[in-house]
Amino acid sequence: MKKLKIFTLLSSIQTIELKRYIRYIKSDSVFESRDYLPLAEHLLKFYPDFNSKLLTLGSMYNSLYPEKIFNKRVIISRLSELNRITENFLLSIRINKNSALRDKLLAEELMHRKIYESFEHLIDKLIKKEKYNSKISEKQLYDLDWMMMIKGEYLTNREKFPEIHELLGENITVFFNYLVIRLLTMYCAMRSIGNFQVTGTSAKILDSFMRQINFENIIKSNSDSRLAGYMNVMLHIYKLYGKKSNDKEYYKAKMAFLENIHSYEQNTKFTIFSLLYSYAILQKNKGRYDFVKEIYDLLKLIIKYNGYLRTGNEYIPNMLYREYIFSALKQKDVKGAEKFIENYSENLAPEYRETVKQYSIGKIKMHLKDFAAALKIYDSCPSNLPILNLDIRIDKLVALYELGHIDEFINELNKNKSILKSNKKITAYQYSSFKIYNTLMEKLVKLKLKPDTAAKNKLLTETGKLKIMHYKDWIIKQINLI
Repeated sequence: MKKLKIFTLLSSIQTIELKRYIRYIKSDSVFESRDYLPLAEHLLKFYPDFNSKLLTLGSMYNSLYPEKIFNKRVIISRLSELNRITENFLLSIRINKNSALRDKLLAEELMHRKIYESFEHLIDKLIKKEKYNSKISEKQLYDLDWMMMIKGEYLTNREKFPEIHELLGENITVFFNYLVIRLLTMYCAMRSIGNFQVTGTSAKILDSFMRQINFENIIKSNSDSRLAGYMNVMLHIYKLYGKKSNDKEYYKAKMAFLENIHSYEQNTKFTIFSLLYSYAILQKNKGRYDFVKEIYDLLKLIIKYNGYLRTGNEYIPNMLYREYIFSALKQKDVKGAEKFIENYSENLAPEYRETVKQYSIGKIKMHLKDFAAALKIYDSCPSNLPILNLDIRIDKLVALYELGHIDEFINELNKNKSILKSNKKITAYQYSSFKIYNTLMEKLVKLKLKPDTAAKNKLLTETGKLKIMHYKDWIIKQINLI
């Protein structure tokens, strides 16, 4: 049967939380006092995959109404209600785990119910805690602004006007700082995405708006703030987008950031590292190979400071892991790549762990020119990541050519052509790069099978003019060997 929403919701519940979920279903909080326990228990027999042939709408209906004739409309309605119950359960888990969210919701409820004494005690405690939070973040300012705003509403309701005036002055400063940092972050993130051909009207509107603001003067006037360092880092990153290359501002931003890195909240570290990394990748893609080493240095810092995590408990991104291996091998740091695989493979998402790990070992074998071993590893590598499948296909052609397996090489070449015609899971840049590579590899093998001096010189010239291409130096070397 098709995948239902309830399957996705139940799959997200951790094994350790299942008993608690059953207790929740049994409680008085169930939807309209209906008993959903039989349906929930029936569904959980198929947890976590929910892909058994025994699981049908009929079996679900029968768990609730064993003596009645199947009614599709009724079971769809009951499932919709169970969705709502399960969503409420997930919310309760979230609130219990996140004390800040709990306090925020509680403050709103106390305010709504006019329990003013308890509200004032809670909101003052929250404001004090946030004001003296040692970790700097955009979210901290957002939360503090919200707290001051709701306290202002409370003071207005209670007609405490002198206190409103004092709070308003403080709130203006907080909101202004938040607005400056938010605008800089949004703009830099949007321009960073735009570097990879993702643009639109929103980017143009924001760009026009930002040009009218003198951020440098604003930040200078705010130099006494504990946020001055954060603002300066974002200002340097903002200036990166005034030119196609602006290394001076890049290194200023990086240095200023690292000087106080321990004062930044996790999500802020993630954001700043992402923006610096985006600039470095863009420079490398422009053919600036001096940035290959810089990318590796930056990746080591990202790993050292867990800069790939937004909140501290996510998996390491597959593409970051891949780029680390690439960068290590480009710097001929094979031991560094092997150590990284050993230490960080467990940090990958379980469903991709084996894929990325095997692929990375294959890359090391390619680097060591153990082409037969690389092919063996690639053939056993799961194919559930399209971008890695593309990388493997690129490597396979090199390995087969080096081993002299020309028939297999031509067969793989034809498979690649089919992929180029039908594959929609790769970006425009990946498509263009892969197509150029495939075309040159086809010309290379034709030249090998039928050597011709004029064709050889033409292919050398054509390949040499390309700024970015997979295995460019290797292809030029192979042409010269013919």
